[in-house]
Amino acid sequence: MSYVNCPRCRLTVRLRDDALTPEYCPRCAARHGVQAKVFLTPAPARLFARPEQEVGLEPEPLMEPELSVPDLRPATPA
Repeated sequence: MSYVNCPRCRLTVRLRDDALTPEYCPRCAARHGVQAKVFLTPAPARLFARPEQEVGLEPEPLMEPELSVPDLRPATPA
């Protein structure tokens, strides 16, 4: 089984027969009137973007930014 993927709108369509492969993305043509060429792959394109989940590795935790809060108390009169 093959998949047709659009690089513009990220549409993925599963094909049962490769003879029915469209040359251009039907979503881009219908919504935007653009002819975006599609490419054929053995797996959905969304699986290519996540290699760490494919092999079962944990993604690295996000670093929280260090924020400093300015002291907003009024100064005491002299």
